[in-house]
Amino acid sequence: MDCNTKPHAVLIPFPAQGHVIPFMNLAKLLHSHGFHITFVNTEFNHRRLVRAKGPESVKGLPDFWFKTIPDGMPHSDQDATQDVPMLCDMIKKTCLGPFKELLCRLNSSDGVPPVSCVIGDGVMTFAIKAAMDLGIPEVQFWTFPACALMCFLHYREFIKRGIVPFKDDNYLTDGTLEKSIDWIPAMSNLRYKDIPSFIRTTDPNDIMFNIAMDEAENNLSSPAIIMNTFDALEHKVIEAIASKFDYPNIYTIGPLPLLARYVPDDSPIQSLNSSLWMSDSSCLKWLDQKEEGSVIYVNYGSITTMTDQHFIEFAWGLARSMQPFLWVVRPNVTMGNSAVLPGELLEEIKDRGMLVSWCAQEKVLAHRSVGAFLSHCGWNSTTESILEGVPLICWPFFSDQLTNCRFACTEWGIGMEINHDVKRNEVEVVVKEMMQGEKGKEMRRNAREWKRKAKEATEIGDDNYLTDGTLEKSIDWIPAMSNLRYKDIPSFIRTTDPNDIMFNIAMDEAENNLSLPAIIMNTFDALEHKVIEAIASKFNYPNIYTIGPLPLLARYVPDDSPVQSLNSSLWMSDSSCLKWLDQKEEGSVIYVNYGSITTMTDQHFVEFAWGLARSMQPFLWVVRPDVTMGNSAVLPGELLEEIKDRGMLVSWCAQEKVLAHRSVGAFLSHCGWNSTTESILEGVPLICWPFFSDQLTNCRFACTEWGIGMEINHDVKRNEVEVVVREMMQGEKGKEMRRNAREWKRKAKEATEIGGLSYNNFQRFIKEALHYHT
Repeated sequence: MDCNTKPHAVLIPFPAQGHVIPFMNLAKLLHSHGFHITFVNTEFNHRRLVRAKGPESVKGLPDFWFKTIPDGMPHSDQDATQDVPMLCDMIKKTCLGPFKELLCRLNSSDGVPPVSCVIGDGVMTFAIKAAMDLGIPEVQFWTFPACALMCFLHYREFIKRGIVPFKDDNYLTDGTLEKSIDWIPAMSNLRYKDIPSFIRTTDPNDIMFNIAMDEAENNLSSPAIIMNTFDALEHKVIEAIASKFDYPNIYTIGPLPLLARYVPDDSPIQSLNSSLWMSDSSCLKWLDQKEEGSVIYVNYGSITTMTDQHFIEFAWGLARSMQPFLWVVRPNVTMGNSAVLPGELLEEIKDRGMLVSWCAQEKVLAHRSVGAFLSHCGWNSTTESILEGVPLICWPFFSDQLTNCRFACTEWGIGMEINHDVKRNEVEVVVKEMMQGEKGKEMRRNAREWKRKAKEATEIGDDNYLTDGTLEKSIDWIPAMSNLRYKDIPSFIRTTDPNDIMFNIAMDEAENNLSLPAIIMNTFDALEHKVIEAIASKFNYPNIYTIGPLPLLARYVPDDSPVQSLNSSLWMSDSSCLKWLDQKEEGSVIYVNYGSITTMTDQHFVEFAWGLARSMQPFLWVVRPDVTMGNSAVLPGELLEEIKDRGMLVSWCAQEKVLAHRSVGAFLSHCGWNSTTESILEGVPLICWPFFSDQLTNCRFACTEWGIGMEINHDVKRNEVEVVVREMMQGEKGKEMRRNAREWKRKAKEATEIGGLSYNNFQRFIKEALHYHT
C-alpha cells in the first residue's frame, strides 16, 4: 500500500504507565492492520522512555512515529504521575492547543498520509474537540473497566442527592463509606467505598472529582468508545450504559494483551515497548526454581504509594505467611521514598523472597510458579491477572481500583480484599487462605474459568451472538419443528467463519445423504413421525426406514450366536457399580454420564458435584479421566467426604445395564442420541446438559416434545443442579416425566415387537434396499 493512501491513526494516551500500555497494544494491532501510527507522548513521558530504554525506544519506524506535546508540568526528574491532580489540571489547561498544532503539522507533512482518525484517552477528551475542529473522525479509548465508567457517569448524581461534597472528614470514619448504593444500574452490592475514590472530598471545587465527572460525560460526545474489557466480564454494565445514556457504540476489544497476539512475531513493531521502567529479568530465573502455583507476586503498580508503616506491615505479613514471594518495590513506592526493609526482616525472607524494582509483569503472571497476585487492582493488572487465570489479593489505592476490587471479590469471584489500614496479621491470614485454603481453591477455579472466557472472547470471530440474545430467537420455518430456537439447532451453526470446517461438513454430509437410494434411522416412528414425514415430503425422499431403538431390535439375535461375544465399547467398564445399585431403593439413584466426548471446565465439574451432593440423592457418576478440559477431574476432599455414603464414581460402566436397573430413577445426560434412546427404551427420564452437535436438538425435543426431560443451563451452578435433581426425583414435574418416560418405553417396545413398525421396517429394508430375499 502506498504510504500516502494508508489510514493514519493518531493515538494520545494519558501520561501514566497504566494508560500507555493498552494504547501501545492498540497501536500495534492497528499497525498490523495497515495503519500508519503516530503515538503521542507528553514531553515528560518521552524523556522517561529515553531514560529507561535509551533513544532507540522512541525512534519508531517509517510508519510508526513517536511525537510529543507538552503537558504543562514543570521540568523535573520527579515522576509527574506522583502528583495526579496537578497533572490532570495542567493537561486540561495546556494540551488542546499543542495537540491541534501537531495534527495540523502531520496533515501538512510530506511522505505521511493525512490523519484519518484520532483515538483519544478517555481522560484526555480535549482530543475530541481538537479532532472535531479539524474535521477528523475521533473515538475515545476508555482504558478503565466499564464498571468504572458507569460510576464516573453517576458522579453528578452524587451531587444531586446531596452526598458529595461530604460535609466534613468524619465520613471517613463514621460508617458513611459502608452505605449501600441501589441506584446505579447493573451495579449491585456496591457501597460508597467502592466508588472511584474522587468522590471522597469535602470541596465542591475538588480538581479530581470535577475532572473525572466531566471527562466521563465528555466521552459520550464521541461517536464511539472502545474499551479494554470483554463482554462476558461486564455484559450487564455495558448494556446498562448503552441503555441509560442511549449510547450503543461501545466496542469491547479486550483483554488487549490477548488480542495483541495476532500481531506477527516477526513484525518490526514487536521491538517497540511501552514500559516506562527498566525491568529486572533475573526474577524469571528465580521463579523457575519454585514449585507450581506456590509464589505470591506482589506489585502495587506504577503510581501507588504507601506509608513506611504499611510497607513494613506488608513485609512482615508476607514473611510470616511462609510462602515464597516476588515483590516489585519501586524506589518511590513509599511516601518518603524510603522503601528499605529492616535487616532482621531481610534475614527472615532471604530464602523465599525476592525483591526487584520492576519486572515484565505479563511474563511473571504467565509463569507456572505464580499462584496469586497481591495487587493494587489497577485495570491493567486486573485484566492481566484474569487472562492468566491468577486470583487476586486486593489492596486498592485510588480511582477505579476500588471498583475493580469490589467486582473482583463479589462479581467475578477471583479476589480477597485486605483492609486499607493494613496489618501484618491480616496479610498473613489472607495469603495463607488464598494459597492453602478452600476459598483460595475456589478463587483459582473461578480465575481459570475467566481465563477461558477471556481467551474465547479474543479468538477469531465476533462471538456477541453467544450473549446478546440471538440464540434465543425462535425459528418458524423448519417443517414439523415447532418451539425451536437458534440455540436448539445442532451447534455447528455457532460460527462467525463462512469456511468453518464443521458447519460445512455437516451441511454437505446431510445433503449427500439424499443422493442415496435409502436411509435407515435409529429411531421409531411414534417418536418422530411428523419430522420423518416432513423430510420425506419436503425433499421428495420416501425411502426412510426407522428401525430403532436398535438395542431392542437386537434382542432378536440369538443368545448363543457367536456375534454376541463381539463388543463395541472403547472403554473398560467397572461392573462393581451394579452391585452398588443393588443396595439402593427402587428409582432412587441419579445416573450421571456425559458420554465419551463431552468435556467441561473444572468449575462446571465442581458445580455439578456440589449440586449432586446437596440434592441428598444417591448417584452413580461416570467420571472419565478426560472429562474436564484440564484432565484434572479431581474432587475436593471435603466434597468426597460429603458424598461418601451416597455417591459412587466410576470411570466407565455398561450403560444399558445401569439404565435397566430398578434403582435408577433419572439420567443426568449430555443427550447424545444413544444415551437418549437407551433412556427412552428403559423408561428413565432425563436431566439434560447438552454439549454440542445434535445433543442440543435432542435436549429440546426431550424437554418440549416428548415430555421426558428437564434442562440445566450450560453455565451450570450448584444451586440449579440441586433444584432440578430434587424436582425430578421428588417433585410433581418429575412424576409427570416418569409417567411420560414409561409411556415412551411402551411405544418403543411396541415398535420393535414382531409386527411392530420398526421390526417391519427392518425386514422391508433388507428386501427393498439391500435386495436380499430369504
